[in-house]
Amino acid sequence: MVILGIKIDNFSKSEILAKISEFLRLGAGHFITTPNPEMLVDVEYDWFFKQALNKAEMAVADGFGLPLAARYLYGEKLTRWAGIDLMEKICEIAAEQKKSVYLIGGKEGIAAKAAEKLQKKFFGLKVVGAESGIVFECHPERSEGSLHTNILKDSSPRLDWAQNDNGEYLTGLNFNVAENNKLLERIRAATPDILFVAFGHGKQEKWLAEFLSQLPLVKIGMGVGGAFDYISGQVLRAPKFVRQLGFEWLWRLLNQPWRIKRIWKAVVSFGLLVKDYKIQIAMPYRQGVIGFIVNREGKFFIAKRCPMPTDSYFFNIEHWQPPQGGISVDETAEQAILKEVREETGMTAEIVARCVDVCKYDWSIAFMKKKGKGYHFRGQQKSVFLLKYNGDGSDIKVDKIELCGYRWVDLEELKKIIHPMRRPSLEILLNEIKFRDIL
Repeated sequence: MVILGIKIDNFSKSEILAKISEFLRLGAGHFITTPNPEMLVDVEYDWFFKQALNKAEMAVADGFGLPLAARYLYGEKLTRWAGIDLMEKICEIAAEQKKSVYLIGGKEGIAAKAAEKLQKKFFGLKVVGAESGIVFECHPERSEGSLHTNILKDSSPRLDWAQNDNGEYLTGLNFNVAENNKLLERIRAATPDILFVAFGHGKQEKWLAEFLSQLPLVKIGMGVGGAFDYISGQVLRAPKFVRQLGFEWLWRLLNQPWRIKRIWKAVVSFGLLVKDYKIQIAMPYRQGVIGFIVNREGKFFIAKRCPMPTDSYFFNIEHWQPPQGGISVDETAEQAILKEVREETGMTAEIVARCVDVCKYDWSIAFMKKKGKGYHFRGQQKSVFLLKYNGDGSDIKVDKIELCGYRWVDLEELKKIIHPMRRPSLEILLNEIKFRDIL
């Protein structure tokens, strides 16, 4: 099922364990997440976090609010399994099957203490690494949780929400590249079967979504939040009966009053968003079109959208996109894309192909409401077109209200600069169209 745009698997506990055993038998790269209400509130303001969570091969509900939301939204029961309990169960399976684990994250020494506790609890558990990992930083322009960000332009060797060497947008993380590469090398050298990452929610899921594929021998990668703190004894966990009643949040508030903002987010903000989400999912998708234009030289047209307040949902990265827009009631998709091309670029182009698949995505409720836009649709559903332009460029006049400029780029450059929200449309195009037969 889907809650606030995040896919949650509704497996029984026995099915979850069967999947974990299957992951350990199969190849590498199985990504497990344990979404909770606080995380689902945060993804409403962070597109990259949302994409990272939805890359998971299995998402197990953590937090008492998710089963309540499932019943309210869909009238269904949802299995809840706290992340720390699931982690310990995986360690038990690892000990039984002679699989190795590696722990990264937490404050200095905490991972090692957690590893010691786990080895005492699960006889025979093989821990091949336990360390704090790397340090994440925030840009001066962006404090934690802020919606307003800018790309920091300097020569320091770190990744941020600009682009990696492959030209793909990263996920809002900022850290030293060299240190991260050393961490990856240490993990590869240790050859663990299971990797537990405790960088804190958001960071750990983004890191795993980006780098798990670079660890070819790791069969399972899982974000575990503050689990090391509890397992090591650094933080006292709520009694079992309190957890079973769903009042662990109250226990945390009484013992850690500084967490009140986070608890408010997980209890009140989450509840209000779920209430709005039930309204949203009953709405239709706004029908639209997006058109990739290729010229006689085989170059693609791409335009830079003028900055908008909603761009901070994507960390204010430059928004390069092909012509796109909505479909009016009295027009076809073909008519709509030709109209959008004329209005946005001044070009007269001809349609070469229309893709069978469509690009569909939900809008962020919290973000739209915060920016005062509201919502009348669940999200967008765009038909994807390829068009051919045979002119010499003299007729190109971009819409100055919406666009700041344009470029003609080859396919590889297009892949690099297209806005991540528009990338799925390009992927649909590339999956369906053979350009060597057209260019």
